[in-house]
Amino acid sequence: MEGAVNYICGDSTEKRYKSLSVALAAALVLMMISNPCKRGQRCQIEEIEDNQSSLLLTVLLRVLFVGGFGLLSLKTCALWTNELRIYREIKKSKEFIEEFNLSEYFFSRLDYLYSHNEKFKPVALLTATLFLILVGGVLWWFVTDYTLFESFWFVWTFVADPGTHADNSDTLQRIVSLMMTLGGMIIFAMAIGMITEDISSYVDNLRKGRSRVIVSKHTLILGQGDMLIPIIQQLALANESAGGGAIVILTQCPKHELEETIHAAELNLRGSDVIVRTGVPHLQSDLRKASAMTARSVVVLADKNSCTTPDMTDINTVRTVLSLRGMGAPVDGHIVAEVLDVDNENLVKIVGKESLETFVSHDVIGRLMIQCARERGLAQVLEQLLGFEGCEFYIKEWPEMTGRTFGEVMYMFSDAIVVGLIRQGVTRGATETLLNPHVNEVVREGDRIVVIAEDDDTYTPVQEPLFMEDWEGELDKLRIPYKSRVRRPERMLFVGWRRDIEDMISELDSYVCKGSELTLFNQLDLHSRQERLAKGGRKNVQENLRLTHTCGNPTYRQHLEALPLEEYDFILILADEDFEGDVSYDMMYADTRSLTTLLLIRDIQQKRNVNTRVKGRLSIFDDNFATVRSSSPLMEDTRRATCSTKQVEDEVESDEEDEFSEGRTAAVISEILDVRTKPLISVASVTDYVTSNELLSMVIAMVSEQREVNHILKELLSSDGNEIYLVPVSTYLKKQTEASFYELMALAKSVNHLTVGYKIRENVVINPADKRKRIKWPSNTHLIILALGLDTND
Repeated sequence: MEGAVNYICGDSTEKRYKSLSVALAAALVLMMISNPCKRGQRCQIEEIEDNQSSLLLTVLLRVLFVGGFGLLSLKTCALWTNELRIYREIKKSKEFIEEFNLSEYFFSRLDYLYSHNEKFKPVALLTATLFLILVGGVLWWFVTDYTLFESFWFVWTFVADPGTHADNSDTLQRIVSLMMTLGGMIIFAMAIGMITEDISSYVDNLRKGRSRVIVSKHTLILGQGDMLIPIIQQLALANESAGGGAIVILTQCPKHELEETIHAAELNLRGSDVIVRTGVPHLQSDLRKASAMTARSVVVLADKNSCTTPDMTDINTVRTVLSLRGMGAPVDGHIVAEVLDVDNENLVKIVGKESLETFVSHDVIGRLMIQCARERGLAQVLEQLLGFEGCEFYIKEWPEMTGRTFGEVMYMFSDAIVVGLIRQGVTRGATETLLNPHVNEVVREGDRIVVIAEDDDTYTPVQEPLFMEDWEGELDKLRIPYKSRVRRPERMLFVGWRRDIEDMISELDSYVCKGSELTLFNQLDLHSRQERLAKGGRKNVQENLRLTHTCGNPTYRQHLEALPLEEYDFILILADEDFEGDVSYDMMYADTRSLTTLLLIRDIQQKRNVNTRVKGRLSIFDDNFATVRSSSPLMEDTRRATCSTKQVEDEVESDEEDEFSEGRTAAVISEILDVRTKPLISVASVTDYVTSNELLSMVIAMVSEQREVNHILKELLSSDGNEIYLVPVSTYLKKQTEASFYELMALAKSVNHLTVGYKIRENVVINPADKRKRIKWPSNTHLIILALGLDTND
């Protein structure tokens, strides 16, 4: 007997016991239903003989019932015997100094089982119910004339329905039925509480975003950064042509808080669904919950709020990429990772290998700011070109273009602008990006053509080129000798301080010529600046730049008035991140300081009424050139460039000299971080600003949709490759001469400049609709071109 008890008490019989309890309950119900006869009444032999199978089933169920209760009783006795033995051993042990009694030990064990075993609650409740029915059935059998098994059924009715015992007249029957009813009320109250708790827990898990997402071909965003909301908007625009898509976000932020933030942003999702889940991005269990394996692309954002330093943030990025690579996710897609420190980019690339595209956010923003400050109107062009609202880059292979020259291909898409080729490299998986290639470059088999178009389904090639350079022999009549610009030393002012300012200085040093001067104006003392620059790896002497330092508060008017603002070629106001890491620091605070500084500088310039004479600046080609200052915000929401030829002709009739034709004030460009600041900017009539985070979010969204775009953008935002310039139309075309856009493209391409659009005052037009119609272009028209540089006729 002891061996049997030990066998039943063993851990190996735990699952058998649970299964037996469920079977026992089912058997009890079936047995009770199948035996309606009362004690003292004989069942009709004829009816039983007519249904032998029912009799056999009844006997079998009763045997199972008795055996099940026997085993259950044996198991219960064995468990209690084992617990009592453990209790006595603990009491005898000298390790426990404090005294405790049996009830305390019992409740301690009960608490342990309740918290560590999910199945304990239903098993305990079922055991208590069966025990109550067993005891009550025996008592009811003694006080009534019913059979034992009929008594079990009546007790069950007392337990399940408190009103069943109302017809009982015998005192003992009333007492037994009352006891069973009270026990049933307690058991059902416990059952309702347990069910309510489980339902609440399930709903709470749904609310916290812990359930698994079952989607595929979606975009998965890991982390929560400053660019999350703009990225969602850009991805929604990208999926609009397909009727919408799924955007899954996995972040440590509580689900309901992030959903409230997205809802408060009032985004137009254009049919896309945003699914939020709460979890740790570098845990593979949470990544599986977000369906990382089936994602089309995974965007890893640097969560600055969870780490104190950029290096720590990049370490988390490395861990996330490692987790993705370890589980082989995404199977049919790529990873886009944001890196904060350029020194950590190679480490992330080593981890991600061929499936990873990286971008250093501060480095990209710094290059954007420098280029926008040096090329007026470039911010408007970039907003039209980047993102998915308007025209953007598309890459596709067209086998029918194989064997044709680039000079032919660029005129074979009426609804797109051909800007380059993506060529398969020598090594496996490697590609070569050819932007603005020579007109004689031949399209090879397997080459993909890079175009700028409104959407991926809005352009197709024609059979023959729509324009030839010798068409009607008109180009020589239109062309004027090209004059390369004369580069001269420049003076520039940086207001504020950024963590990566040493990288911006290095980038600017590659743009300017020798003898240029850069003034750093911020609140840091000279010693702190030199210490930070040295920590960032910068040398005190650059090849072309000479650094000067001025201390002061950019938000104090008297400090700004002490600066020679009229002598600078351009002034760049940086989002002052010297307070980064401070609890009180946020993007709105940085934007407030930047706007204050911008308004003060503009007011000082107006009151001084001094035009800075700029000699040999970018885009200065002849004495008749004049820049146009935009009268609308640089980041005004405009769809695809749809400036018609009629509008261009109207501009010719109302063509006026610019207000800065004899000179111009220094260009003042301010960095804006938070897109919510834009309404304030429009109220303040501020036009000279760049929303850096919004532009960067456009870059991330484009790379997540097409990874090859990353190589294109890196070249456009670097001083080493092709860049975007705004060049006066008079650089290529004779004044007061009619010409089509195709003819302008041919004139510019003769000096290896690729024209993608034009800008007239505040109107930016990329990929014009009617490229063959000849019109008279206003003298204030600027062509948007891609070129390796404007210094030589390369």
